Amino acid sequence: MDQSSPPAFLDTPQLQDAYRFACEAFSRRARGDADLDHSVSVARLLKQSGSPEPTVAAGMLHDVIEDTHTEQAELRSRFGDEIADLVGTVTENPGIADYSTRKAALRGQVAQAGRAAATVFAADKLARLRAAGTTGEPPSPSKLAHYRQTLDALSRQYPGLPFVDELERRLGEIDQQLDSEQQEAELRDGSHVLVRRIAPSDADALAAMYERLSPRSRERRFLSAPPQLSPEDLRYLTHVNGGRHDALVAFDPGTGELVGEARYVREPGRRDTGEVAVVVADDWQGRGIATALLTELTKRARRHGLRRYTAIVSTDNEVVLDALAGLGGEPMPAGDGQVILEFDFPAEGLSERLLAALSWSARGQLRLLGAIARRFVPAQR
Repeated sequence: MDQSSPPAFLDTPQLQDAYRFACEAFSRRARGDADLDHSVSVARLLKQSGSPEPTVAAGMLHDVIEDTHTEQAELRSRFGDEIADLVGTVTENPGIADYSTRKAALRGQVAQAGRAAATVFAADKLARLRAAGTTGEPPSPSKLAHYRQTLDALSRQYPGLPFVDELERRLGEIDQQLDSEQQEAELRDGSHVLVRRIAPSDADALAAMYERLSPRSRERRFLSAPPQLSPEDLRYLTHVNGGRHDALVAFDPGTGELVGEARYVREPGRRDTGEVAVVVADDWQGRGIATALLTELTKRARRHGLRRYTAIVSTDNEVVLDALAGLGGEPMPAGDGQVILEFDFPAEGLSERLLAALSWSARGQLRLLGAIARRFVPAQR
């Protein structure tokens, strides 16, 4: 980057002064050009979002305390309390040696500091992810976990925060890059299926599986049971982003037929809760496909910050109601002869009891997505 003059978008004396200060601070570092480029990217994002001048200036300076010998008192003397406090808030505590603990403390202080600090922090993460997209090298697993936890924390604390939607989309894209194409899962009877994330190209296969379901399975799986899935339904069900909505599919390796799918949909306004269900082709039920899909799906849900599931159950289904209620779920009326059960899943893995209860959904006992799909389709176009 040409450091001789500030970029044109830094169009006030204060912003230009922040640029010159960052140039000087980073000039003493071996990778100072890259540091300066990143800081300019963060400031540009903030300027484009309509952030006020002090927030943009803090974005330009956000790394100088953490990455150079700059003291917060120096920023306070030159730029005033507001900017110095914002930069201090997004600066991690070097006295905390453990990476995860240090980042958790940083997320906590940012989340409690106010919307301006949260906006600078989100812009920083988005600039990092955009840069990773141009190089083709995703951040390390520890950084990705930090970014996801940042997204969850800031989204809960500050609804409508700038940059959150793109952060979620880019994290989903990285997940897709990191996903293996498919993995083989062995079923109870020794047979195998191929499991992978659903893709838009699976629309025809999903439609074909739906049409092969018995009328009873079809009616119990969806809140409404048209004879065919519409193009809008298929688009919604096959275009997933891994954050708000994720789905896995299982294929018969011999025929290539889609024989099962499991998915969760994050509930609006509840980033740690998702509605879950599975459907398995009638002639493949009882062989362990639901268990294989749910085990892998829950790993992914946990990675995206989900901590609990909800399930819609018919009020006359005592087997499933008893099983899920035994896991701590309190039934809440959902209308039309149904209740919603909510329950946490463990920090790691899935208990046999939870798998057994959820696997009933593969037999048509848990309902999901008929109404939800139609509610979300317009936003997905």
